[in-house]
Amino acid sequence: MVIKNKIILLLVLFLIPLVYAQNFDANYRAVKSDIEIDGTAEFEIIITNHKDYTDRFRFDFILDNQWSYSSKPNYLGGIEIGANSEKTVRLFIYPNIVTSGQHAIKITVSSDKTGVGSIIWPVVNLKSTGGYVPPTEANMVGSIEINYDNKIDPKKENILRVILKNKNNLFIDNLTLKVTSELLNIEKTGIQLNAIEEKKIEFKFSMDESTLPRKEKIKIDWTAKGKDFTYEKLFDIIGHEEDFEITSDIKKKFLKTTNNVKVTNIGTLEKEQEVKIELNWFKRLFTFTKPDADLKRIEGKYYLLYNVKLEPEETTEIRAVTSYRPPIIIIILIVIIVLLYYRYRSPIIIKKKASIAKMMEGGISELKILLHVKNRSNITIDEIDITDIIPHIGEMDKEIQIGTIKPISIAKHQSGTIVKWNIISLERFEERIITYRIRSRLSILGGLMLPDAKVKFKEKGKEKVKKSNKLRLRV
Repeated sequence: MVIKNKIILLLVLFLIPLVYAQNFDANYRAVKSDIEIDGTAEFEIIITNHKDYTDRFRFDFILDNQWSYSSKPNYLGGIEIGANSEKTVRLFIYPNIVTSGQHAIKITVSSDKTGVGSIIWPVVNLKSTGGYVPPTEANMVGSIEINYDNKIDPKKENILRVILKNKNNLFIDNLTLKVTSELLNIEKTGIQLNAIEEKKIEFKFSMDESTLPRKEKIKIDWTAKGKDFTYEKLFDIIGHEEDFEITSDIKKKFLKTTNNVKVTNIGTLEKEQEVKIELNWFKRLFTFTKPDADLKRIEGKYYLLYNVKLEPEETTEIRAVTSYRPPIIIIILIVIIVLLYYRYRSPIIIKKKASIAKMMEGGISELKILLHVKNRSNITIDEIDITDIIPHIGEMDKEIQIGTIKPISIAKHQSGTIVKWNIISLERFEERIITYRIRSRLSILGGLMLPDAKVKFKEKGKEKVKKSNKLRLRV
């Protein structure tokens, strides 16, 4: 009976791990398993927790100094997985001192709560490229990082990190490191690395803020145990937008102001910006620009607006010219024309007016004619002769009205009756009105055309003639 109980107990103890082992699965998927001697293998470790409670699972890498590893996220201290859940860890494996060929890497995944473990065997195929490096020789790899985004910023102090990894079980001292590029020329000596150690060497550098965006190739060279190594990488130099630098050169001449505005893109990227030049309400009427600009009122002020697009370090010029010369010249010309007009206009003018004095049988039978003779100069003019012509259809009324000038002659002519008057003297700005009547033997129907009257006088010894207007009368 005792023996039977012992057998049952042994069977229970044997089956418990099997039951626990079925409570989680550990598998892997090769992302990159074929690598060269300086490459990195990558695997995805998939752990599925079938239990109804949260558990933590730990990794145990059965590795010697021939391999190094890291994970992402960093779950090498254990990973917590919820009930009936699954998580994936990316595992990176680096060869240190390993011969070419296939290598099975033993990894144990164990549960914290049950202590049960599961073993997986990812296989790394190490190619022969690069050859085998004896343990007595330096075997190193290097890489470069800049800042936290691998971009070089000309406007700030940059941090360059050189990562050197000793892949051999060999102590390295007195290592010489050189960092070179178009911008950098740095050298550091006396660097030490223990066996299978990775070390970061940090440098700080600044550069000209006007450096344009481009690709910058940075190269590192180092010597360890008499053996030379090299590595290079391309980095982006980023650009920055800056407000345009705007300077004005104002030149003033007689009635003219020229504002030469120089606009420069001091940034390291192409930029488009609006440039404003303020004008008052009066100036804008006399300002022209090159190139053309839009005029806009902003917060009660007037501005010339230019939309400027410039490449880095490119400069353009805007010219705004305010000139009062054209309007002043126009005003001067107007004044000159007015002066010339007053200087050379006829000092004597004559205007002819007519009105219907009497109608008969639906037609005109009598007209009243008025001749306005005026001296519009500021000097007295003597001996002024006035001549008017009466058409054949009418004749002058011989009755002279009181207050008017008597004609000096009335003569028949083939063109009509010619009537002449004489004014002995006409003072400055004086005006005389000559009035007479025309009677028609027949009733004038439809209308009548009266010819212009003439005034003859002398100015500075020269005889001049001035005509009046013509008149058309309609019934």
